[in-house]
This record gives sequence, C-alpha cells and structure tokens, in this order.
Amino acid sequence: MTSMIPWWKFSVPNYRWSHWVPYIDGWIPKIAFTVPIVGYLLIFNDQIADVLKFQQLTEQEARSAELSAVTRLRLLYFGLVSLGVSNFIYRLRKPTLFAYGTNEYSFIKEGLQVFTYREFLQFYKLIQRDGNKNYDSEWGRFEHEVGALSRKNEISKSVNWEEAKRSNGNVLTEILMHTFLQNDRTNLKSLTACLVLSTIGYIFLAIPSADIFLKVVISTLPF
Repeated sequence: MTSMIPWWKFSVPNYRWSHWVPYIDGWIPKIAFTVPIVGYLLIFNDQIADVLKFQQLTEQEARSAELSAVTRLRLLYFGLVSLGVSNFIYRLRKPTLFAYGTNEYSFIKEGLQVFTYREFLQFYKLIQRDGNKNYDSEWGRFEHEVGALSRKNEISKSVNWEEAKRSNGNVLTEILMHTFLQNDRTNLKSLTACLVLSTIGYIFLAIPSADIFLKVVISTLPF
C-alpha cells in the first residue's frame, strides 16, 4: 500500500523569491512603512472621512449597500499596514545574495565584477557539498590558470585576474547562476507569509477603489 506524502513536503516548481520581488517590494509596499506613523492621525479624522465620501463626485449620498467613508479609510489603512508588514518581513528574510541583485541576470553581472577568487571558491565548494560535480573539470582549469594556492586560498601576484575571468567566463557564470538559484529558494515559509500579507493588502486597497468606481458608474446611469 502506497503511503501518502504530507502536503508540506510537496515542492512547487520555480517557487522562489526573485519571481515575486515587484509584488512584495514595489513602490506601494515601500511607502506603506509610513502608515503606522500617520495612520492613527487619519483614521478617525472627520475631515478626511468627509473627503472619502466623494459626494461631489457622485452627487448623491451613500446608499446602504455602499461602503461608508470610515470603512474606506480603514480598508486603506489596514491594506497599507499589511503591505508594510510584508515588506518588513521581506527585508529581514530575503536571500542574502539579493544585496548583489534580485534576479539571476543582475546578480551574475554584478558578481563577475565584484567577486574575488575567495567568493568564487566558496560558491564552488558549496556546490560540491551538494554532490554536484558538473563543474569540476572547468574549475580545475580555471584554478590552474589563475595560479591559485589551494592551501592558502590566495592568488599569485603574477596572475592576470581579469584575463582569467574572461577566459573562464562560462564556468563562472554557471557557478553564479547555480548559487543564486539555490539561495533564491531559502526561507520559503517567509516568502509564503509575504505573499499572503501582500495579497490581503492589495485586496483591501482594491475594495474602496472598486466601490468608488461602481458608485460613479451608478450615479451616471439614467435611473
């Protein structure tokens, strides 16, 4: 009899941080950090509530099925707070290598410019630790070319580092891409929390907008 696999052990293909950066770290979530500071000054402000009634725009009082001004304000407030919390979690739990690029292309471009032999050696050893031997021959050629001293992890002063990187660009690019993709799939529970909070926040922001849109449309209808 085949045993069932628990749902939490299933892996979603391509579920990683870099695919969701604009959703979690866009300009709206970034400015949402200011909401807890000014929100309490606004949420019970009568003048702000009057503005959100949009009576001049619709030329009518709110109907019973429509959202009140205070409800709109609260939805906006809690929506922005939810986005702000999501963005805060993102900044705490995002992959460490995002400091050099939030997608593989920007990471590889930056990495080829700023990483030294020590960083490349560290990435290579982490790949080896996972049992991946695909880069052994290319790395051996690169290591020989740069004249690395394996015991001290140093590079001979006579080595042309930039020339070595250019001539071995393919293997270095593959190592960087492999490293980024591995790092991109860390802390996935935090990614899920960010997505849930961001989705709730965007829904809360969309409800008042949809309500105002419907109110304007209804007010223009000839009945």
